[in-house]
Amino acid sequence: MPGLLIPFVWQQVRSTPCLLTWGGGHLIGAIGLLIVLLRGPVPVGISIQLGNALLLLYHAALWSAARQFEGRRLLPLGMAAGPALWLLACQFPAFYASLEARVVLVSTIASAYSLAAAVELWRGRPERLPSRWSLIGLFLVLALYYAGQLLFGRALSIPDVTGLPPMLTVTSSFLLLNLVKERSARRHQEEARLDPLTGVFNRRGFLEAAARCLTPRRWRGRAPTAAALLLMGLDHFKQINERFGHAVGDRVLRLFAAVARAELAPGDVLGRLGGE
Repeated sequence: MPGLLIPFVWQQVRSTPCLLTWGGGHLIGAIGLLIVLLRGPVPVGISIQLGNALLLLYHAALWSAARQFEGRRLLPLGMAAGPALWLLACQFPAFYASLEARVVLVSTIASAYSLAAAVELWRGRPERLPSRWSLIGLFLVLALYYAGQLLFGRALSIPDVTGLPPMLTVTSSFLLLNLVKERSARRHQEEARLDPLTGVFNRRGFLEAAARCLTPRRWRGRAPTAAALLLMGLDHFKQINERFGHAVGDRVLRLFAAVARAELAPGDVLGRLGGE
């Protein structure tokens, strides 16, 4: 279901490519699981090797989607490394004949991808999104689950009576959609506080930011320092518009805003309250 739902959502939000990677990964995982479950009609060698390789590629896709969500580039070699290692190991008769060895390798790779996905999301924690920690926790649970298979000797493709992987699959997809929604809502809120021409605060954003700066608070036991307000106006700005046109006037405003930002100290608030 997530493999069909999420690409549909991506059609509406094409600026979020992680949705396509996530949905594609779920489709790949569904195909891999189908190949595993059809063992018998599907030759055993294909079921074991190709089925588990696709399931590992599914986990690699989730890791890649987490990287994309955080604005990092895809690592195709990293995605292919796990499935390729599995397929390569299966070419050795001693390994292929040992169920325990196959369980160890496939569970280790799946656990590593899940842990890597959690780390990618954790690295983006400065962007405070409520659903982030839930998705990190889910990936950690998934990593521990596959690590636990190393102890109990259960293969990735063996049916699980707990129903945990399918439940986590559906839950993770809803959490990702919620993350995308939270980021979009946050950006819309930020854009509503900015002047679209100069990129500095508009009147609303400036007043809110200034109010936060003036909120009484103590720092290391000392009273807050005084604040200063500086009003700046551009001389002859009306004449610039009348003589050279509004396009040139807009360039002047953008240039002034850029210079002002460069001169202000970190934490200072800059806003545009009027025409100039």
